[in-house]
Formats: sequence, C-alpha cells, structure tokens
Amino acid sequence: TILAPIAVLAGWLAFSPTHTVGQSLNIDFNAISLPGNGVPTAAYRGAAGSPGYWNGVSTAASYTLRRLNGALTSVTLTRDTMTGGIYGASNPGLAGDDEKLLEDHYRADADESVTFTLSNLMAGRYAVYVYALNPNSNNVTLVNVEGSTSLAFQAAGGIMSAPDFHVGETHALHIVDVEAGDPLDIELVPIGGQQVNLSGIQVVRLLGPKLRIYVDDSAAGPAHDGASW
Repeated sequence: TILAPIAVLAGWLAFSPTHTVGQSLNIDFNAISLPGNGVPTAAYRGAAGSPGYWNGVSTAASYTLRRLNGALTSVTLTRDTMTGGIYGASNPGLAGDDEKLLEDHYRADADESVTFTLSNLMAGRYAVYVYALNPNSNNVTLVNVEGSTSLAFQAAGGIMSAPDFHVGETHALHIVDVEAGDPLDIELVPIGGQQVNLSGIQVVRLLGPKLRIYVDDSAAGPAHDGASW
C-alpha cells in the first residue's frame, strides 16, 4: 500500500512528479489457476502510486492495453521470444492485491535474456516500474530501459517476507523520454545462469519536472517518513 508522498530517489532522479492517466498503464502477468491468479483491483496503487485498471497478460505474442480508466488504447505489449511461461507460488508474506501482482509471474528459460516492447505510446516522459521478481526465489534480474537517463541494468529480485516495495529489490525504476513513434524497450537479463522473472509493469506518463515517491505513512512499526524505502 502506498499513500504519502516523500523524498526523491537519490542517485537516479532529482525530481518530484505530476502524472496523468493519459497513457499511464498497469500490467500484471497473470496465471489462470495458480497462486496469485487474477489481477489487482483498480484501487491498488502499486509502487508507482498509480491506481486504475490492471491489464492481465500471459504468454501471447501481443496484447493491446487499456489505460487506467479502462479505455482501450493503441498501445501494444510484445516480447522478442516465445519461450518461457507463467508460473505462480504462494508467499505467506503477501495477501490481497499484493499477491495478485507478485505471486504469479513470467519466467524465461534458464540464462535467457528477454526484451518486452511497448509500442504506440504518446510522446512524452515516463517513469517505468518493472517488478522483475519471483517473491519466492533469490533469482536476480537486471533491468534496463533503452534510452533511459536512469542507472542502466538495475538489479531486482529476492524472497519477500512482507509487501514492502524497494527499488533494487522488488522493482527497478527508470525515467525515459519517448519520441513520437518510438518503442519503449524493457530489457531483462539473468545473472549467472538464473532465470528472468517479471511480475508486472507500471508505466506513468509524467507532466511535470519532478518524480514523486510514495510510502505508507499509516503502516504499523517505525515512522514511515521516507528515510528508509
């Protein structure tokens, strides 16, 4: 759960954002009958703090996506290989929408890199959140968004014990400017013979010069002031 806005992502970004639902997108890699099956509800914000319609995708060659208000767009999601599949495993630290997003995931074949491509996005600046993990595995995936001004090949992955989102653990975060007609390529690279995992993607179109990060300031435990996330 993600509520109160906080500080910035040191090292990657020095900005705090305004975003629009125009071509912002939520994507969940969805198993039909495995743990995590079904997509999160429209109230679920994810790490991006971006509630709205969640597109459920699996292993088809191409998907046409819906924006946050559920309206169909011309944006498509494709990948450069037809290998791999959708898997799921129950994690006792996850429940509700968190488990629907994270417990089921796309998994590539061993030691295989995969590129997912979003085509037909509006021109503009985007924040791209990539949940490159299986919450029951220590596998680590390197994530790169081509053309991004953020750190290239960010690591993500690891076993989760609670629904806490951390850049470099649960997901990677890249800022990228997309020109009219250009694709947005998300490259996933395994480490040391492991398997690439991908649970979901959130794409947030930014209108302002700043990127806003969110924490749950109502959660139990120590003060949630953004000092640790």
